[in-house]
Amino acid sequence: MSLLKKKGLEDSPEPAGTSSGIDQDPLIEGIPIYQHAGCETVFSGDNNTYIVMGRDRPGGFSSGYGSRTNSHSGCIDIIAGLSGPLVRETSPSNSKKVYTNKSTVLDAARIYISQRCDIDKYFYCPLGSVGDSEGKSGIAIKADAIRIIGREGIKLWAGGDKYSSRGPRAAPAGIDLIGGTGEITERTYNKGQTGTGLQPLVKGNNLVAALQELADFTVDTIDMFRGLAMDNLLDDLVDAIHVHPVVSVPPVTAPAPTAATKIAKV
Repeated sequence: MSLLKKKGLEDSPEPAGTSSGIDQDPLIEGIPIYQHAGCETVFSGDNNTYIVMGRDRPGGFSSGYGSRTNSHSGCIDIIAGLSGPLVRETSPSNSKKVYTNKSTVLDAARIYISQRCDIDKYFYCPLGSVGDSEGKSGIAIKADAIRIIGREGIKLWAGGDKYSSRGPRAAPAGIDLIGGTGEITERTYNKGQTGTGLQPLVKGNNLVAALQELADFTVDTIDMFRGLAMDNLLDDLVDAIHVHPVVSVPPVTAPAPTAATKIAKV
């Protein structure tokens, strides 16, 4: 908070509760000074909130298509918490005013709507399978937590219209659902690491049909092997109790030992 603002708060004749922020009373706090571009119309609140209408500009003056002579680059930028945790109104060292640019990394909560932009590069989105959108209209919604609530349903639709913002559109590439990417500046999705790359989702009804077919095939295979095993068991049992009839042969009697002795004396 600037020294002037602190002094004004101390010298204010209003009761202390008037600027305490309790029960939505006004709250005097340090807020950044937005670096206003010449083409922009800016609506700002008293608590670091902005609606900026101008040309494509995700960050400083030299960023985006608005920094060049590109037409068709209109932009509406809604920001709550410019600079996020690094918000400064004055420099701690010399108390001079600090002019602040927008930041796709630091701003606390933001809805960025642009007629012409490189939306994936601005917000460091992973490449995924859809790839980057370049030089086309885009909307980015970014905050610590985002909730989309539809009382009667929510639809995610990739495709639809015959034309894009730049003319005939390419075939829709699909929908990427990506959870976690590591460092904010890392724009590849850890393709070299096992189990972390993007994988296609399945259609539920088709998956049920495929699993049912696999289950039926498994049961049929088990029944077949059970039948083969039972046949082998019966064959072994038949072999075990099978007896061939044998014709008896009269026994041959060996000479008595005494007879052999008598023969030797002759």
